[in-house]
Amino acid sequence: MKIVGLSYDSREILSDFARRKGIDFPLLADSDSSSLDKLGLVNPEGKGMTKGVALPGILVLDADGVIRETFFEDSYAVRPSAGSVLASLYPETAVVPELPDSQDYRLSQTGSEGIAGSSWELIVEFPLPPKAHLYAPGNTSYQPLQLTLESNPFLEFGEARYPESQVLELEAIGESVPVFSHHVALKIPLKIALNDQTKTLKAPLDIKVKGVLQYQICTDKTCYLPQQHEVEWTVTIKPLDRERSPEGERHQ
Repeated sequence: MKIVGLSYDSREILSDFARRKGIDFPLLADSDSSSLDKLGLVNPEGKGMTKGVALPGILVLDADGVIRETFFEDSYAVRPSAGSVLASLYPETAVVPELPDSQDYRLSQTGSEGIAGSSWELIVEFPLPPKAHLYAPGNTSYQPLQLTLESNPFLEFGEARYPESQVLELEAIGESVPVFSHHVALKIPLKIALNDQTKTLKAPLDIKVKGVLQYQICTDKTCYLPQQHEVEWTVTIKPLDRERSPEGERHQ
């Protein structure tokens, strides 16, 4: 895999930026935004010094130069984490923690640190044994899988993403209920909020993302009691990089 960046910045600005950030992959200067315009990637909201700036996005090309995947955001200030992109492209490469013998689930995340606008996913995984299932949202007779996160002024949470459920026929009691089986992954989109608190940070800030996980596991022979556990992830919010290139090289 090769990484290349394309920007409306000049060669001088990109050279200074790469030096400061330790970037060792190519950064291509498109100072008049002509290439970005041909690709349809010029942000129409760019004004003044940001006129000609690109829409924030990632294009994934194959060896023949054909675009296979795209990752774009509605806002210029929002950025997916590298881990989120890699997890989407190559799910099999995701690193997940070992599952303790006494625990049904494990927690992971596709990113852990970023600036205002950075986004990634929090993940709860259940590697269920054969003939076991979790109850899915939509039933009232058993405890469905549910994660409730505490609100936090520094963070925004998206809608929970569940795997596809199946209908289980409980013939003994004449019920049909939605369930999850096999390897179950519940994913919650997370974004560092774009507000005064995150934009004015002077030093990195560690935050605990806390929540309550509820679920119930049953097998073909045993139905275990409903479970409720407190869970948490750690997020680090970094200050915005406000350092600019030397004055003579800046956008005006």
